[in-house]
Order: sequence, then C-alpha cells, then structure tokens
Amino acid sequence: MSSLEIAELTGKRHDNVMADIVKMLTELDILKTQGISIYRDSMNRKQECYNLDKRLSHILVAGYSIPHRAAIVDRWLQLESQAVQPQPSLPDFSKPWEAARAYADKSEALYLEERKNDQLKLELVKVEQKVAEQAPIVIEHELLTNQKLQGGMRFYLSVTR
Repeated sequence: MSSLEIAELTGKRHDNVMADIVKMLTELDILKTQGISIYRDSMNRKQECYNLDKRLSHILVAGYSIPHRAAIVDRWLQLESQAVQPQPSLPDFSKPWEAARAYADKSEALYLEERKNDQLKLELVKVEQKVAEQAPIVIEHELLTNQKLQGGMRFYLSVTR
C-alpha cells in the first residue's frame, strides 16, 4: 500500500505519513530507500512515496487512532479479496458421462463464439469495402461543398463592402 493511500485513508498529510515511515524504518533498521517510488503531484512535480507491504503498513498505523487502523485493515482486506482468483473447477471424473458432457458444452460454446467472431469479421470487411468505395464520393462532395461555401463567402464579402 502506498504512503499516498495511507495518507488518504487516515486523513493525514502525506509529508507527515512519510516522516512517520522514515522514523519507523529507522527504528526497525530497514533501509530508508527500500520501497520508494516516484510519482507526479497535481503540479506535475516529481515526489517520493513509499510502497509498504502489509506488515509494515500495520506496524505504521499501530500508533494511529483506532479508526485510522481500521481503515487500513479494511483496505488490506479489500486488496486481498481482489487478489484471490477463483480456481477453475474440474469435472467430476467419477462420473465420466458428466465430464464428457461438460467438455462438449464448453467445446460447443467455444465453437459458436468462434463462428460469431468469423461472421463479425466478414461484416467488418464488407463495411470497410463499402467505405473504401464511397471515400472518393465523400471527398468530392466535401470539395464541392467547400467551394460553394467559399463562393458564397466571396459573394457575401463583395456585397457588404
């Protein structure tokens, strides 16, 4: 979690959070340059921020108020729940007919999706061909329209002078 996010979640100023992190790292005898990254602030200036792992985040906010600690713990829980990817389920091989049916269903769905993609590609080619055929007509129309507008503008200018 970044020091920027910690500052936002706790309502503290970022420079104060950075100072707390430097103090914590010093007391834990951890290199102060570890976990530093650069970002651009709202005025496009390069600024430093720390990226802390879960352990250091918890150690840092242990000295903060209970609501601040709760905000950090909740955010870590949210981050961890987003990181958990569901494992694909394997068919039940004790019933081979169900496994075969599941495989056939997935294969059919994939086949139908591929056919649909092929149809969309054909439609796209047709549209691109039509655009290519009509492009000279559109360009000619634009040229004529611009000439008419310019001619009308010349007439307007000559009448108003």
